Amino acid sequence: MNSPASVDETIRAAMIQLIQGHMKDTALEHALSSITSSAVELIEGVDFAGMLVMYEGEARSVAPTVALAAELDTVQLRHQQGPCLDAAITEAVIISSDLREERRWPSFAPAAVAVGVYSIVSYRLIPQHKVTGALNLFSHEPRSFDEAGRTTGALLATMATVAMMSAVREEQFETALASRDLIGQAKGILMNHYQIDAERAFAMLRHLSQNDNIPVRTIAQQIIDNF
Repeated sequence: MNSPASVDETIRAAMIQLIQGHMKDTALEHALSSITSSAVELIEGVDFAGMLVMYEGEARSVAPTVALAAELDTVQLRHQQGPCLDAAITEAVIISSDLREERRWPSFAPAAVAVGVYSIVSYRLIPQHKVTGALNLFSHEPRSFDEAGRTTGALLATMATVAMMSAVREEQFETALASRDLIGQAKGILMNHYQIDAERAFAMLRHLSQNDNIPVRTIAQQIIDNF
């Protein structure tokens, strides 16, 4: 069984990959792109959509349906204000039906209006393992999205959270399988070298791990590399 520390490290690695763009063209990227595309197709008045994902002080635009979504995220990050940031950090849902009249974001709102964006709804992704973010829906017209549209947006935000956490669990599973294979190889080496059984070989690995405060997987890799 993975220790809490190793699980946290796996989650951290997966989120950093996503933030830094290394998970592009993966199943997760496709899933999130499908969600933002669905928002445009299913919700009346949504002209384009995207996500802002944040982890350990880093942020990245994910799965924008058009480049403008990512550009608006960049504006918000530069000024440290805007609906996507507010939703990701503090509020479950942020709605602005007319950015021309908006006073909450004095730098972002005029910048959005200048490129033809007049309304926005941002849904906070359910925070998990220090990961947060927002699903952001943009319109070229001032408008208040109806109840059906807001409900659909909330559902899509939940689906995005599930997709991200499923990807983390899959990576945990793959890491666990890789660890099991390494440990099995190391046990085989010890059994052959010292003419001992599997139980004794694993006991040796565990003793080395506890004595040196090094994960069993790392000990196993060292044995494979040096025998």
